[in-house]
Amino acid sequence: MEKTWEKEADKYKIEGLTLITPYDVYNMLVSALEGGSNYWYFIGNKSTDRILNATPEMNGEPTVDRFLMAIQRGTVVNIYDIESDEKLGTLTPESWAKAEKLLIEKHRSHLGDILKENDDATTADVFFQLAVMGEIVYG
Repeated sequence: MEKTWEKEADKYKIEGLTLITPYDVYNMLVSALEGGSNYWYFIGNKSTDRILNATPEMNGEPTVDRFLMAIQRGTVVNIYDIESDEKLGTLTPESWAKAEKLLIEKHRSHLGDILKENDDATTADVFFQLAVMGEIVYG
């Protein structure tokens, strides 16, 4: 039987979320990391190595699963501007809650799309930018 993230969602605890779920965060990450945000960010080699080193037992599992688990375990994941190499922010469990708070306060249409499961790459990009930088900077 194939494992699904929804069945394994209990292992991902994200404190501070009130409306969206850890599974919503997972979906936003999948969409952002696999295309929605690729035009503005990159993850440096050091962060990639930290993610892999923090999750050796997850070898062969999807990268986003390892990414989320590593962050939950306290791994520092820096996000950089793809053109300037400038560090834009660091992802933490708290950054997901910060992004949700900003969605509630300033970006309710995107929050509604997440809650209605009507999100897309744009929604994920907004969520990812809010988590990384606390504002929408690109696009």
